[in-house]
Amino acid sequence: MVMCSCTMCQRRSGSAFAYSSYWHEEQVTIAGPSQGWSRLSERGRRFETFFCPTCGTTLWYRGPHRPGMVGISVGCFADPHFPPPTVAVWDTTRHEWLDDIADLPRMAEQRS
Repeated sequence: MVMCSCTMCQRRSGSAFAYSSYWHEEQVTIAGPSQGWSRLSERGRRFETFFCPTCGTTLWYRGPHRPGMVGISVGCFADPHFPPPTVAVWDTTRHEWLDDIADLPRMAEQRS
């Protein structure tokens, strides 16, 4: 489980960081349509992202930084009990306010 704060993952996820799970390729079955997009990472490595062509949700990704692995966005699991990240990478571009959100007021649901 990885929390990545690189600027590319911020853009890809539309958030302050991307929350990813990585699986060995043989553990993953990919079914249904997906559209691919390829880019160079901030380290100059090719990174491939695949998303749903209907709704645009990022589904899975792979790159040379984790050979033989497939990354899946944790949000795709829709499981609030999914394990937390075990490492946070690209701390140099992490939003500083992330340190301050543990004590935010909490609401069970969004009010209308």
